[in-house]
Formats: sequence, structure tokens, C-alpha cells
Amino acid sequence: AFESPNFPPLGRIGVDIDIVEELVLPPPTDSLDLKKVDPNKAISVMRFFPGMDEVVVESILASPLVGFVSQGFGVGNGPSDDTELMAVFKAAHDRGVTLVDVTQCFSGSVNLETYETGNAMKDAGFISGYDMSTEAALTKLFFVLTIESDQVKIEEMMKEDLRGELTSPDTPVAVLRRMRSLLR
Repeated sequence: AFESPNFPPLGRIGVDIDIVEELVLPPPTDSLDLKKVDPNKAISVMRFFPGMDEVVVESILASPLVGFVSQGFGVGNGPSDDTELMAVFKAAHDRGVTLVDVTQCFSGSVNLETYETGNAMKDAGFISGYDMSTEAALTKLFFVLTIESDQVKIEEMMKEDLRGELTSPDTPVAVLRRMRSLLR
């Protein structure tokens, strides 16, 4: 009924209930502060595909757009060999559009420093969305753009785990996951 593709099960329910305590995050110590998200922030999502037309992408990235979530190939690769398209993304980033790259795969994580194609995306202004789903990245981008206007701070917050929505490569859970995969 429910599966979290980028995170191991927190427990199993059968005759007994077995919880994997080391995977359960501690409850937040700060009080819950609900924020009203500004639904008028212009944000877009686009799945990368071979042969993307830079004129179409440029029209999507035009003002008043302030945030963009891309669904890259595998670990976040995109059409990085298309220098005209990368220039369109760079121009959007330079005028303040936050560019977040997630994977279009069912599971996995984006790290734009893994391959040369990812480095080109990073150079164009994209940040890694790590293992956030498209929906999580979109929701988080709406939230962060509502509470922050400085692009550098927005990008820092997007790469930070605020409430368990992402696993950055340096978190203990990510290290544990890498160790488990090496033991298989």
C-alpha cells in the first residue's frame, strides 16, 4: 500500500512490530510554525528529454518565473551537450530563477558532481535535489520561495534537509545506506 523508494523501511508489521530505531528521525525540538505558502509564486516543472528545444524552454523560464524543477536522467544528467540550451538555463539562473534538478527515475538520487554532464548543469546554475521526489521538490520550492528572497539562501535551504524530505550525501542515513549497499 505504501512504499518510500529512496528510504529503507522504518519497520515491519507482522505478528510483531519491529522498528529499525536507528532510521527513525528524532522529533523536532522547535515548535511547529505553519507558514502560508504563496501560491502566486511562478514555478514550473519539466521532464528532460532528448531534442529539447531551447526556444520552448526559454519561454517557460521567462519572467515572472522564479523557480524551476527539472526531472533529469538517472543521477540528474540533462542535455548538457546542448550549449544553447545550457545558456538559456544560465541566463534564467543569472536573473534569479532557482533551478533544482531531481531524477525522473522511480528511485535514486541526484548529485550533479558525479558525471561531467552533471557538472555542466551545475555550471548553468542547477542545484542537486538529491533524493527528493518531484512533488517534494516542488512543494519545498514553493515554501522556501515564500519565506526567503535571497537566491543564495534559497539554494542553501533547498539542499538542506528541513523535515526529512531529502537525504544529502553527508547525512548519517545516506552513509548507512551506502554501507548497506556495499555489503550486499
